[in-house]
Amino acid sequence: MELFNKKDSEKLLNFCEHQKLAILGIEGFNISGDKITPDLDFIADFSCLATTDKKYFIDTSIKSARKFLELITDNDLLLEFVLVRN
Repeated sequence: MELFNKKDSEKLLNFCEHQKLAILGIEGFNISGDKITPDLDFIADFSCLATTDKKYFIDTSIKSARKFLELITDNDLLLEFVLVRN
């Protein structure tokens, strides 16, 4: 599992935009010691966008992911992304 902090998540979204990758979902995690715990307050599911045309899915999922990142105030929160190449 690859986890990204908020700053690196923004870079990942720029990469996805450049590579035409859609975001299917995002899941937040907290790390305490050697334990990784899901943060159920930070889960985003963009799968409903996958039924639309390819360009719309890519553009809208990235835009929605950026809005999701804006909600994060905890700098220790790490994120996992599920990416889709259409």
